[in-house]
Amino acid sequence: MKDRARLAYNFCMKKILLFLLIIFPISANAFTRVQFLGIVGMITISDRIANQVVDDDPEKLYNLMNVEIKEEFLGKGKAIKFQDNSFSWICAIRPSGETVCTIMIKSGPNAIISKQNQYIRFEVHGVKAKELHEKLFLNENNEFNYQTSDAYFHIESNGNTFVAEYTTKP
Repeated sequence: MKDRARLAYNFCMKKILLFLLIIFPISANAFTRVQFLGIVGMITISDRIANQVVDDDPEKLYNLMNVEIKEEFLGKGKAIKFQDNSFSWICAIRPSGETVCTIMIKSGPNAIISKQNQYIRFEVHGVKAKELHEKLFLNENNEFNYQTSDAYFHIESNGNTFVAEYTTKP
């Protein structure tokens, strides 16, 4: 029964994401953008405004992912996610050449989703943090630190703790 529920949830999330991408084209804004979909927060990072490349954040994030390239629902890309859908990070290169990253975080014991405060935070420790950490290209200190150029979204990982956070406040 849990498998059927998970499949139904995945199907619904994909349909919602595709619908939102059609209604709100990602290329309309090169800055980090967030949408609140009930218990899910979706952070979208695109590289274009009016078909002009203005931001390399999604390309950097794509290149920092140490996973195989596969066909994803956004196009050919890379994905880091948990099976329970509590965390999903997908970066893809669309047929148009646009690079887009979508991070979806589901509210739960490891996540805070607050539409009122325009805030999303996902934090895991131990085995789960290590699992995510091993899927990243690390710096010389064996850590991962990335912040978007608009400073609204960042990811930090040291192998023991993994944090992905979106905030409009410094």
